[in-house]
Amino acid sequence: MSWHLFIMDPKRYSTIVPFVRSLDSTRDVVYKMTDSTNITKAGKKTVRKVAVFPGYLFVESNEGEDDLTRTLLLEHPYIRRYVGSLSNEDIEHLYKIRKDDGYSKKFVSSFVEGDVVKITAGLFKNYEAVVISVKQKEIMIETDLNGKKVKYAAKPGEITLIQRQML
Repeated sequence: MSWHLFIMDPKRYSTIVPFVRSLDSTRDVVYKMTDSTNITKAGKKTVRKVAVFPGYLFVESNEGEDDLTRTLLLEHPYIRRYVGSLSNEDIEHLYKIRKDDGYSKKFVSSFVEGDVVKITAGLFKNYEAVVISVKQKEIMIETDLNGKKVKYAAKPGEITLIQRQML
């Protein structure tokens, strides 16, 4: 059994999921990984579920039926393309990222003040920065933007270590 990743129209979950579940060649479908988020609107706090990977469809196929699953799903009008296959470890890794419990804490502690890092995602992608403080789930970094120092709160997955701070 293997997992497959497809890109789909994110507004068409309600039509795609019943189709996928009706196929004999599929074993499981994770069609919409969600997280709860707190939203305050007009003074009222509500908890709302938001998609973590909108537009992606994760499907587990039965053993030996990978090609059949891929072919049948690509015939659906709202499934745009096949991305590739994933291992069980990949799926577990995605769940760890989604939950963000302990996962980011483990990597936050691997950075210390003064470390030189490269920003790998977001507005300042490919810039170098210096770690100025380390908090529970984020790392405060400072980068130079056209001669001005800019502070930026980064998550561990958005930066990579270039040079360790010498003590």
